[in-house]
Amino acid sequence: MKVALENGEVLDIALVEGDRIIGTLSIQLKGLAGAGKASRSAVASQQSESASTSGLGKKTRKPRKPMSAEGRARMAAAQKKRWEEKRGGQNNSNQG
Repeated sequence: MKVALENGEVLDIALVEGDRIIGTLSIQLKGLAGAGKASRSAVASQQSESASTSGLGKKTRKPRKPMSAEGRARMAAAQKKRWEEKRGGQNNSNQG
């Protein structure tokens, strides 16, 4: 269910189980700088941020930056070095 609130409006929700009310929830939209779609998008972004910090929403990532060929080569060399150190004195008969 979607409900749009204007500044200062209060939404009261009753949590019902069977025939009895087991809890209530009250939400009030606080005034934001600006009006219209800009303030609604700010509210939506705040809600998504709070949801992501509480573990309920989709988590966002920073976009990855492209890596240069030299950077990839350095990473590959470092990984190969770590593999060799881990193998230690094992016989590497696969290497030609």
